[in-house]
Amino acid sequence: MINKAVSYASKFGDAELRITKEEETEVIFENESLKNLNAGENYGLSVRVAKNKRFGYAQTTDLSKWRECVDSAVKLMKVNEPLLVKPRLSRTRLARGFNAGFELKEVSDDELINNALLIIKGAKEVSEKILVSSAGISINSIETRFINSVGSDASYTKRLINSEVQCVSGRSSGFDCRTSRRLNIDFKSLGDSAAKLCIKSINPNKVSSQKADLTIDYLGLIQLLDLLSNSLLASNVLENKSVFKGRVGECILSSKVSITDDATLALGIASQPFDAEGTNSKRAELITNGVLNGFLHDNYTAKRMRTNSTGNCAGLATRPSVSYNNLIIKEGRASDEELLNDCFYTHSLMGAHMANQVSGDFALNLLNAFRIENDEWIPIRDAMVSGNLFNLWNNVKAVGKELRMDSSIITPKVKFGNVQIVA
Repeated sequence: MINKAVSYASKFGDAELRITKEEETEVIFENESLKNLNAGENYGLSVRVAKNKRFGYAQTTDLSKWRECVDSAVKLMKVNEPLLVKPRLSRTRLARGFNAGFELKEVSDDELINNALLIIKGAKEVSEKILVSSAGISINSIETRFINSVGSDASYTKRLINSEVQCVSGRSSGFDCRTSRRLNIDFKSLGDSAAKLCIKSINPNKVSSQKADLTIDYLGLIQLLDLLSNSLLASNVLENKSVFKGRVGECILSSKVSITDDATLALGIASQPFDAEGTNSKRAELITNGVLNGFLHDNYTAKRMRTNSTGNCAGLATRPSVSYNNLIIKEGRASDEELLNDCFYTHSLMGAHMANQVSGDFALNLLNAFRIENDEWIPIRDAMVSGNLFNLWNNVKAVGKELRMDSSIITPKVKFGNVQIVA
């Protein structure tokens, strides 16, 4: 079907087609009882047709309607405003059959249920006062094939397992999650960690507003890094939405911070052999010891900025469409003893969607937060952290030496200095 579709679309201009098949099985427990065991699959076809500087896009979940999908893309191409430049098509011809699933084998429904029960068991062994309000595991398998009118034709399969748990005890709660390309998650330990966080957070105290050191754990940092990534996208540079515009070669963050984007990372959650435009995946050194090296590109931004795509096209629907793959903060040398000494600590943050992505100004709630004094963890409540994202990353005191790879953002714990804590 897809060969017929690209042949037909090529009559109208440059054609790019992406077809996906996604299968998911999930088990969900609520209040320690089985709530749902679901399985399903869906298909998707994305079509982009371009001629000169105009392009049109359409999609469908009914693969039998591929001709109508192409026709819709062509109609839109004829009426859309022209782009500033004519983007390149990816000409790399990749072998089909790349498997990004790595070691994740087939998992039966019974195995999923038993592993979810292990999460609950791990939590209940911490304390019978714990109620596991939710525990879930899902297996996702995505088959992707890309083909265009200049000969690119490639496909791959990616499989992931995701698990998460929420524990409550009175007004206290604890959350944790794990995602992997292998069946290597310690489910009992996952329940244990969420329950311990919940118990540790009981009877929190109010805290006065002050400036202090703040160590942010993985779940909080992925939100801050996601915000920071907006200024590393070439699409935002072109739209004057990046504070890093015109600053390549300058020191923009603390010298303790190095950030890469790497879609070739072994076992990376977002690893893939090519992006949505069929461009080969690459490793991009974005920031080295605080110095900005460059930005992430798709074919359109690369043409406009006279460089090459970094393999970071996120989709065919819009131009530009740039996003990170595996965004990685390089590990440092700090131990947990250094990171968790005489400071505030927060397990996660809330409200990042309200932050100003251009200026970097933010005010975020601290979740499962503590004041650590002489190795004593004192839970706190009703506290926020406020300030400017870029100033925050210029005040890094220590970077942990243990990376966590549970999402497309990979980071250790980070300790920040002179942070405004707001009661």
